[in-house]
Amino acid sequence: MWTPTLNKVHTFNGVIAKGTGMFSDMIIPGRDELKEAPKDWPTELQPGTLNVRIDNDGYPAENNNQWKTERIPLLDTGIIPSCFVIPQDKFVNNSIAPMKNQPDRGNAQVWRAHLRVVISRQELLCWVLRRIGSGMQIFLEIVSNLALRDKYGLQDEQEVLVIMYEA
Repeated sequence: MWTPTLNKVHTFNGVIAKGTGMFSDMIIPGRDELKEAPKDWPTELQPGTLNVRIDNDGYPAENNNQWKTERIPLLDTGIIPSCFVIPQDKFVNNSIAPMKNQPDRGNAQVWRAHLRVVISRQELLCWVLRRIGSGMQIFLEIVSNLALRDKYGLQDEQEVLVIMYEA
């Protein structure tokens, strides 16, 4: 069983935001389809992602100047070691494809995470998924086997913390 207290954490502050892309059309593979997935990766995930718009001052304290300049695409560099990577070709309808000079483009890094709802102090287990080369500059994309918005009554502009764990 995974113990989050044993892993280094990186906290992002932001708000729940409306979907911005076509992620709901993409099928994220479950544990049975991925030999590299850890045992706690869901066998089936909800379609789409829960988007969290990160505040200008909501990035982790470590490497703060780099975060302010590069924002969420800084994750593409591996600055926070991910739990595992989902190859681009394992998704259905992944529009981000590898390029000759970017062979990892479209692969998804995945981190274990908690979503903490500030006002209610609810803590929800979830995963952060970042496709390398994504145009998402200020949004973290949260995935889960649960429909988080519906199950927990999450609403746009609700303040949250995303607590990401290093591998």
